[in-house]
Amino acid sequence: MYRILIVDDEETVRYTLKQFFSKYGFAPYEASGGAEAITAVKSLDLDLILLDLVMPKPDGMETLLELKKIDPDMPVIMMTGQGDISTAVQAIKTGAYDFITKPFQTNKLIQVIQGGLERFELRRSVKQLQTSLEWIFGESTAMGGGHSTDTPNRLGQRGDSYPWRDGYRQIGDRPGHSQPEQEGAPAVSSDQNSRHFRASR
Repeated sequence: MYRILIVDDEETVRYTLKQFFSKYGFAPYEASGGAEAITAVKSLDLDLILLDLVMPKPDGMETLLELKKIDPDMPVIMMTGQGDISTAVQAIKTGAYDFITKPFQTNKLIQVIQGGLERFELRRSVKQLQTSLEWIFGESTAMGGGHSTDTPNRLGQRGDSYPWRDGYRQIGDRPGHSQPEQEGAPAVSSDQNSRHFRASR
C-alpha cells in the first residue's frame, strides 16, 4: 500500500484528501505545516508527498527545499490555487514532480499521483540495479575478472509493475512492500480509513 503525506494548513483539505486516498487503497498521512512534514519525512517510509504551496512559514517552497535535502528522489506534488500557477511552475524547476490546482479534479489528481508513483518506482528500481551491478562487478574485479566498477547513470526506462496496470485490487497497493511501522516513528493514530501523522514535539 502506497503511503502519501498530505501537507496543508487547512484541515478541511487534509480531511477531504484523506477520504479520497483511503477510498482508492492508499495509506494517507497528514501534516498541518512544513515543520511537521519535515519531521514526517525523516521518520516515515513515504512514497509521495502532496504539499500546499501557500502556508505559514515555512511555506511550500521553503518546505520543498528542505524535503529535497532529506530525500532528493521523493516525488512531491504541489497544491496551489489558480493564481499561484507561476509559482508552482517555479517549484517544479526547484525539484517538485508536478502541481495540481484547487479545487481538485478527480481524474487529474489520480493521473498526477500515478505519474509520481511511477517515477518513484523507476528510480528505486534503477538504484537497486545499480547496487547489484556494483556488487557483482566489484566482486568480479576483486577476483581478477577485470570488470569496471563504473555503472551507467540511467539503466533502461521501465521500472517495477504498477498496480493500476497489473490488476491489483486497489490502485494504492505497493508491490512487494509490507506495512510495518518503523521503530521510533512519530505517534500515528489510525482509524478504519486513514492515518494521521502527529509530529513529535
